[in-house]
Amino acid sequence: EHEAEERQIEVEIEDGQAKVKIEIGDTKSKFTLETTDKNAIIEEVAKRTGLSVEDATNLIKFEEEDNGEIEEEVEIEKTNEENSTGGK
Repeated sequence: EHEAEERQIEVEIEDGQAKVKIEIGDTKSKFTLETTDKNAIIEEVAKRTGLSVEDATNLIKFEEEDNGEIEEEVEIEKTNEENSTGGK
């Protein structure tokens, strides 16, 4: 019995670039692509790893960082209790 080799592909999208980190078995590689097009990234990963596009698609984890624009501000609604204390 042989263990399935570890296969992991992480893509971090930031500032118009995709930073790709690939680990397949003992082979590790990193590269940066000047694109944020997920299909283009998947095709490039498939080309560089010899994986099929389908396998690459299943393995890739995309992490997008848009300088905090997507993160929603939760603290906006502070309750108005400070203003509504009865002045006795």
